[in-house]
Amino acid sequence: MTHRERFLAAVHHQVPDRVPLDLMGTAGGLVDEALFALRDYLGLEDHPRRFRTGENVNYYDEQILDALDIDTRRVWLRQPPHAKRYHGDGSVTDEWGLRRIPVGGYMQMADPPLAEATAADLARYPWPDAHHPARVEGLAEEAARLCQETDYAVVARAPCAGFLDIACWLRGTERFMQDLILDPEFARRLVGCILDTELALFEAFLKAVGPNVQMVETMDDMAANNGPLVSPAHLREFILPAHRELNALIKSLAPEAAIFLHSDGDLMAIMGDLSECGVDVTSPTQPNLEGMPFERLKAEFGDRICFHGGVDSQGALRGTLDDVEADVRRCVRDLGRDGGYIVAPCNHLQADVPPANVVQLYQAAREQAYE
Repeated sequence: MTHRERFLAAVHHQVPDRVPLDLMGTAGGLVDEALFALRDYLGLEDHPRRFRTGENVNYYDEQILDALDIDTRRVWLRQPPHAKRYHGDGSVTDEWGLRRIPVGGYMQMADPPLAEATAADLARYPWPDAHHPARVEGLAEEAARLCQETDYAVVARAPCAGFLDIACWLRGTERFMQDLILDPEFARRLVGCILDTELALFEAFLKAVGPNVQMVETMDDMAANNGPLVSPAHLREFILPAHRELNALIKSLAPEAAIFLHSDGDLMAIMGDLSECGVDVTSPTQPNLEGMPFERLKAEFGDRICFHGGVDSQGALRGTLDDVEADVRRCVRDLGRDGGYIVAPCNHLQADVPPANVVQLYQAAREQAYE
């Protein structure tokens, strides 16, 4: 099978020749320190491509993808000039007005700009300009080249975070969760403004790349290790309708592409809702959660959802080579039967993951037969 055939077989719940491999997607890359450590380990020389700035993960490296025989390649919406403002204290403000500050080698959200906003303030807020021509410069040509001149599965990387994510960052997590109960009309308006912006961003993106991609990534961290961050009822009322509308737009502009959703945590309570909203692939399939064991997840939703991720970046990938191999074997056994599984780490690889373990992850996956 070609890389693309293998990937599509898994997405369509067919058994490929081996489990497909993914890396460097939405919330599935390497923090900068880990990426450069892996480059040194692999003996790579050319400097990797920087696709953004001011984040924890800023590089996309096709040399690493080649070395690990990854089945995917990505395209992403560009940042327009001056989309981010850099401050003397090391903090960065992005085009959503969100400020990140450096904390212990990572960038963390601070000072939510709409913490004291009223509904009237939302209409005056400077939302990102989705129509800046620099966003799509060269994108159509790049996607067409990857689709027509390579055999990789071409994936459109999520151009922004999700509705719950951004609402919590703009408003402050505690305040937005209060809004859901105490000021639901404001919560609806805020999510509506975010939705309008995301629809415009995805429309610009997919008009350029839609015919040439096999998967479109979205994201929204809706759960923690013990279940949804807010009640399933509130997600169904405020957040999931926005995903349904976004996914309908994606399908209209990229009808052959699978829709991917990144959401950390235990999603069992809303997994059926995600499928009904149009989600085809969920990630990161977080391991070792009491309420979401892989066997149950596969049994209940494996006919509707393709699972992506699963490899334990908090435990096995910080352990021995044997630990990594055993964890990959577990993932392929529990999630891969009858297809419907793509191997990847269950989140960005951190600086304390040894480069040898990253190589072992993909070597073990290439050699692991379906049981």
